[in-house]
Amino acid sequence: MPGNDPFAPLRHDLRNTLTPALFCADLLQNHTDPEVRQAAGTILSALERTLERLAATKEQRPS
Repeated sequence: MPGNDPFAPLRHDLRNTLTPALFCADLLQNHTDPEVRQAAGTILSALERTLERLAATKEQRPS
């Protein structure tokens, strides 16, 4: 039933908190220093996996 998920606000807040980090890491992928680009890729991968896990919690919610 829509609106019955007590974790929806938490997922929403976590996504909003991660957005600036995603934006910064995305910008750093264009940095001239290859080590910075590599670190940015690592950060982006970790953040994307986190967002995927958040989305999965929505899909796996018991009815």
